[in-house]
Amino acid sequence: MTVRHQTRDRSNKMLNMVQSYAARDRIPSLHLSDRMPTPDDIMDISLRAYLPTNIDETLLRSEMTVMIKKTLRDNLEVFKDLKIESHIHHPYQLESSRKSVISDCTPLILLLHADGLSCERGNDAQSARINGSNAWTQLQGLRMSIQEWHKRQFLLQDAYDELYSGQCARDKGTLFHLKIFFNHRSVSSNVKNDFDHNEEFLDCCAQGYILLAAVHIMNIRDLDEKPMDMPSDENERQLYLDRVAYEIADSCFLSVVHVSNKAADVSNETEDTYDYCICKQEKPGQMMIYCDNKHCKKGTWFHLECLCMNEEDVPNGKWYCSPECKMPIHTYKQGKGNRKVVADALTDHKRDYALMVMWRGLNQRIRKDAIRENDGERMIRH
Repeated sequence: MTVRHQTRDRSNKMLNMVQSYAARDRIPSLHLSDRMPTPDDIMDISLRAYLPTNIDETLLRSEMTVMIKKTLRDNLEVFKDLKIESHIHHPYQLESSRKSVISDCTPLILLLHADGLSCERGNDAQSARINGSNAWTQLQGLRMSIQEWHKRQFLLQDAYDELYSGQCARDKGTLFHLKIFFNHRSVSSNVKNDFDHNEEFLDCCAQGYILLAAVHIMNIRDLDEKPMDMPSDENERQLYLDRVAYEIADSCFLSVVHVSNKAADVSNETEDTYDYCICKQEKPGQMMIYCDNKHCKKGTWFHLECLCMNEEDVPNGKWYCSPECKMPIHTYKQGKGNRKVVADALTDHKRDYALMVMWRGLNQRIRKDAIRENDGERMIRH
């Protein structure tokens, strides 16, 4: 039921009223302990337990592949007749698929997960109704459990803080540009104003980039075209779909091992590392020349000997070490000031941005699927 009313801060505000029922648990939980964890129990948990393991990485990669295959099957004409797993399996999916049984007898023990303030209000409500006429009016059976209620919102907000900016309105393919192009007026940088629209918009953009990656891998021009190397046998087509999905997942997946190796490489570097010139060696007494591109990634300062240059070859004006560094800095009007964009031929920023949108969108979609499928372990893991 939806009610609209006028307020000072917002002239048209929507309130959602929901009637709730207590349902019997379809999954047995009598083996679980009712003891609340203490601060000492939490302090005893090793920090390593909070870091993702190789098993977590393997599971996440598999879950991403399932979501990618579903996107390809739903949008590419050549895959629409294939039967694939539309949801991620978990041990209790059979029990979760059964119809709920509404409790109409004595109150059951019902956990209410909320933040600290909401749990405090729940306890106050039980205390205020302690003299009720029956168990229902006394709110018996309700057990407050502190848990972060807005996890999905915080993670989505983190994604928008990283990927959504009004300064990128002219950059094609960014979330802000796509919002304007498709006229998604409800999307904003503050996701709590309209969480559902912001979540759907990120999912839509992620699926769009997934399809673009598939079009590139399959070497086709549109979603209805059939690839030249598409097999006719159904089983081989299924393998073809798996191969495309695996390749897309690998392109946007940042491995934990990869990050660990990069961190190890950085930690192994000594403080005496010489970052100048192409030789990366300190040569006292050698004359050096400076590259006038402050974003130079090849050394900034260079020995004349390493460049096969003499002192007479040093120009009076600016000097650049390579054609990439000589590329001009493009400037265009942005509000009251100028925004400078430095051309960088060594990094494909648009590709990195697209991969990050895919990564964020797939993670958000996996979390949503876990809630829909009642997969508690996956809810915690993500």
